[in-house]
Amino acid sequence: MTAPYLSLADLILAACPPVARVMASQSELCVHSSRHGLFSFCSLGWMLLFGILAAETQGVLVVQPRRLSKTSSLEHVKILPSRNQPPEVDKVDKNGCPTRKKVHKVTEELVLYSDAHLEACLDGTLLARDLGAVDKIPFTNEQLSIFKRKLDKIYPKGYPENIIQKLGTLFVFMSPNDIRKWKITSLATLKHLLSVKRARNAQVTALIKNFVATKEKIDPETLDLAANLNPAYLCVFSPGQLQHLKPSVLQEVHPQDLAKCSQSHMEVLFSKARIAFKKLKGARYFGKIRPYLRGVTTKILREFIEKNEIIDVPTYKALRPETVKPLTSDEVRKLLGPNIDELMKELQNADESSEQRSQQASAGFEQIDIPNGVVIMDLGTKLG
Repeated sequence: MTAPYLSLADLILAACPPVARVMASQSELCVHSSRHGLFSFCSLGWMLLFGILAAETQGVLVVQPRRLSKTSSLEHVKILPSRNQPPEVDKVDKNGCPTRKKVHKVTEELVLYSDAHLEACLDGTLLARDLGAVDKIPFTNEQLSIFKRKLDKIYPKGYPENIIQKLGTLFVFMSPNDIRKWKITSLATLKHLLSVKRARNAQVTALIKNFVATKEKIDPETLDLAANLNPAYLCVFSPGQLQHLKPSVLQEVHPQDLAKCSQSHMEVLFSKARIAFKKLKGARYFGKIRPYLRGVTTKILREFIEKNEIIDVPTYKALRPETVKPLTSDEVRKLLGPNIDELMKELQNADESSEQRSQQASAGFEQIDIPNGVVIMDLGTKLG
């Protein structure tokens, strides 16, 4: 809205007191003021007059030029308030937030806020509403920590899923105890959080356990995503969920990745590994399959025997003792095939005390030590 303009008399009395000298004529008008400095407006024929608009701009003058004839009066001039007037004091609310700092929307401007102003001026409910914008703005870790505290205050018993879905980078600031309070039912939520960079193992493990506790069905893509982050995460899912795992995911798994898997998990993973590496032959096949041998059952070994699948000695020694013990000597011979001679040499060269040898001979058994126990073979019928 355009501000009203002062007449010449008003200008002299209100805008320029005390007046040192006023000169006016048809061809020249000069106004001198000891308070506002010197304003000279001169014209010959046509006179250019500057109307100074009043505005709260902290000392910045806004000028609009106007053309007037020699007979026109100075009706279009208005001047800013004096700079000598004290600035208006910014009010502070009960939280310690200055009025001018009050946050109405999560925008880039908040990056420039001090931690104290952000704490005092950002309402937690507003943050929850605009949470989706947080990941698009380069907030500092300290600022993100403030956001988390504000959400914790609103949701002390755990975040609802509509908030969890929008956490983004804020997920990195959640503790496993925070995550255990959540109830995640959507695969989309799980996938979103699994894709967050810099998440720690404890956070991801708690997240997967949370989901597994509330939902049984899971898709291959989610399992693939978890395995790519860390193959050890596969063992957090239930054995039933692992049935949906794509075998190709197991191409880069190492033995240490499966150290915490249960026997039930390993049985599922072994069946997947057999499919994943079925095109490989000989030593390459056994090298790839070996990390999963803890999942081999006696039943599977007998399936190997029926299909004439021969295993090498290192693979045989990696089997669990309780899996091998039920096999007969004939089944062991078929399982090892021509590799039985290598096994017999190891048995003969084993450094055993005479007492051990005597006990084994009298019992009709031979044994070899392996990393995870003792494989006992019934040699009642001499092998080889």
